[in-house]
Amino acid sequence: MKKQNFIRKIVAFLCITAVLVTTLLAGGTVEAATKVTASEKAKVKKTIGQIEDYLCYCNYCDWNSKTFKFDNTRKTDMAIHTLPYDKINSEYKNTDRLMEKYGFYAGGYKYSKKAKSLIKQRGKQMFGNSYQLSFVTERKLGQKPYLYPLTYDKKYIKMNAYDWGDYCQSLAYKSISKISGGYLVKLKVTETLEEKSTGKSKTFTVKLKKQGKSLIINDIKMK
Repeated sequence: MKKQNFIRKIVAFLCITAVLVTTLLAGGTVEAATKVTASEKAKVKKTIGQIEDYLCYCNYCDWNSKTFKFDNTRKTDMAIHTLPYDKINSEYKNTDRLMEKYGFYAGGYKYSKKAKSLIKQRGKQMFGNSYQLSFVTERKLGQKPYLYPLTYDKKYIKMNAYDWGDYCQSLAYKSISKISGGYLVKLKVTETLEEKSTGKSKTFTVKLKKQGKSLIINDIKMK
C-alpha cells in the first residue's frame, strides 16, 4: 500500500511538472495557485464598479472594438462619467442657446479650470499617477466611441450619454483571477428588450494593478 501511494505521488509530481514546463515553453506566466478570497473579490468589484455603467454604454452604443483604445482619451471619458454630480454641477450648462449652437442633448460642462482639475484628480484616482487629461474634439469625433467630447471651439464638454429607453444592459462577472501585481477580470454585458435578448453583447477583459492599498484600472480590452 505504501509503495502504491509513493508511486501515485511520483506520477502526480511528474504531471504537474509537465504542465509547468509546457506553460513556460508557450511563453505563459506561472502564478502561484492562490485562491482569490471573498474580500479580494469585493475589492475588485468595488474598483470595477466605478466603470460598470460605462461598459454598459459600450454595449448599448454598439461601439466597434477596433476603435476602442484604452488610452488617456478613453480614461478621461471614463473619469467624467464617474464624477459625482454634486462635485461638478456648478460647471453644468444647458440652455436653448447652447442647444442650438452645439446640439446639446443632455447639456454639457464648461471646459473650465475647475472641471479640468476635478477630472484629472478623478482620473489619477482610477488609473494611477501616469494619467493625463486628454480629449477628442467633436469636429474629429466621427464614429469614434466617446461620450464626452469637447465642442469644436473647446469651450464645453458635451454630454452624449443618454438613457437607454426600454433597453436593459446586464453586466456579469465571468471570472476573477490573480496575475502578477494584480488581477485579471473577465466580464460580459448583454442587452435585452422587454426581457428578450436583442443579441447584442460585449465581453471585456480588465487588468487591475495594485497601487499601495488600492487597485487601479491598468488595461481594458473589448470584444
